[in-house]
Amino acid sequence: MNTIFIYILYSIFSPKPENVFYMAMINSPLDTQVVENLTEDMTECMVTDDKKQNIILDAGYYFTEMSSYDMRMAFMAHMAAHEVDAIIANKREFQLQVDSGVMVPIDKVLSPEMIEKLDTVIKESETGDTSKDIY
Repeated sequence: MNTIFIYILYSIFSPKPENVFYMAMINSPLDTQVVENLTEDMTECMVTDDKKQNIILDAGYYFTEMSSYDMRMAFMAHMAAHEVDAIIANKREFQLQVDSGVMVPIDKVLSPEMIEKLDTVIKESETGDTSKDIY
C-alpha cells in the first residue's frame, strides 16, 4: 500500500518532459510503425535530453464528413493551447482548416522582415488564382 502511495506522489510531482515539437497528422495514411520510426528519427535530431524533452507525432486525428465532434474539439483544444507546431493534412482537410479560420496566411502573423529572414525555409504554393498564400 505504501509503495502505491509513493508511486502516485512521485508521478504527480515529478517533472514531466517538455514537448519540444508536436505535429498533428490529420487523416494520416501512415501506419503505426512508420510514425514510431519518424518519431525516433526526429527525437535524435531535436531532443538533447530525453528525460526532459519529448517529441509527439499525433496521428490520431481522423476527420470525415461525419467525424466525431469530440475528435475535432480535441484538435481545437490543442490548437488553442498553442501546443501544435506543425500540421500534416490532405488538401481537402487543409482547405477546411483554412476556411474555418484555424490557419491564417503567414503574412498576417509575421512581419515582412521576418518572412525575408525565413525565405530559405518557407515554401510558397501557388493557388489556382496564381496568388501566393503561405500558411
